[in-house]
Amino acid sequence: FGFIGKLLGIPTLLEVNIPILEVRFGKKKVLYKILKIFQKAHFSLYQGLITQTESLKNILQDDFKKEIVVVPNGADPQLFKPQPRSDEKRADLGLGQEERVIGFVGSFMPWHGLQDLVDAFERVCQKDNSVRLLVIGGSRDQIGQLIEGNRDKRALKKIIFLGEIDYPLIPAYLDLCQVLVAPFNTKRDEGRRKLYDKYGFWWCPIKLFEYMAMARPVVVSDVGEITAYLDGAGLTYREGDTRGLAESILGLLNNLEEASRMGERGRRLILEKYSWELHARRIEQILNALA
Repeated sequence: FGFIGKLLGIPTLLEVNIPILEVRFGKKKVLYKILKIFQKAHFSLYQGLITQTESLKNILQDDFKKEIVVVPNGADPQLFKPQPRSDEKRADLGLGQEERVIGFVGSFMPWHGLQDLVDAFERVCQKDNSVRLLVIGGSRDQIGQLIEGNRDKRALKKIIFLGEIDYPLIPAYLDLCQVLVAPFNTKRDEGRRKLYDKYGFWWCPIKLFEYMAMARPVVVSDVGEITAYLDGAGLTYREGDTRGLAESILGLLNNLEEASRMGERGRRLILEKYSWELHARRIEQILNALA
């Protein structure tokens, strides 16, 4: 597209959301250097780059001397929104009327930190036995491996594994939750750990914004720029600190008024700053400025 745009005199933008060469070829130094040359040539065909975080912008600046604009991800507030209470859905999951639910959606990749959440949930259940953990995502094999690796935990029987479900169904399940968690832990990703240590956490997790759109308080690790996006819509804890994660969850479960305030603030932030519609308008403005 960059070549066609240059040929026709049409301004073009390239969106880059991962330092692909560093991730895939960083250890193959000769190949990496060769591909770097091609990447710089490719980038030069565009009038600007769009990326999702300042961390990633800093990585890309070595290869692109024109404008790089940071446009964070977002959520669809028409899909992800509070919904009428569903006693039927609670019953389908075997939830008691008084049981409260912690929610997680996402990959079982190590850096998503699900193991940290399971460890923290064990601590939560020692203090409050009326809590369940709802996990959305993961293949049957991945769920089986997680269960097998945590057989010694009493709280395991209080975890509900939904597995992979259709995307439009996710909000109805998130609405059953009182607290939503994104426990990212880059230290669990041995393959990328050196890159994270060097560049920082370059992701802008979509699920964070989807959680916020549900008007639920969010608990997240303090990686990357997440704290700035959260902006009072939840609590953060030190990356990898499962005790801190458990205390944050319990703190919200034990202070419903504060939890509700944070949830409402999160949804307001999505409507005012982080909806996909606003995301698209921002990109349109950038394109118009280049025209």
